[in-house]
Amino acid sequence: MKYKYFDVSNEDRNKWEEICPPGEYRIISGSETPNLFAGVLPEDLTRKYDSVLIAGSATLDGTVYYMANGNRIDYSEVDQMPFGLAFIGNKTTGSAYLIDHGDWENRTIPQPEDF
Repeated sequence: MKYKYFDVSNEDRNKWEEICPPGEYRIISGSETPNLFAGVLPEDLTRKYDSVLIAGSATLDGTVYYMANGNRIDYSEVDQMPFGLAFIGNKTTGSAYLIDHGDWENRTIPQPEDF
């Protein structure tokens, strides 16, 4: 398993909260990902996303953690690409991470016919 780190110091908390309020989850289509990941993740990766599961978890002190799990087609199989970032107060942490080449069970599954 490999982690890739990305600078998110300029990332906008409001953009994430509009898509997925803290304490909730959303599933967005791959066509919506350019708005969400612009300037953060490489476009050549995110344009392969069919869908993205986003979950926001808030703490009492105002910190919000986001996980965005991209589902992408890779050689006729679906791979999961988890991405995480945190907003401490109104600021993002210095970097976010993407789990690449994971090896957990069911990370890669055959592509369903309707996918």
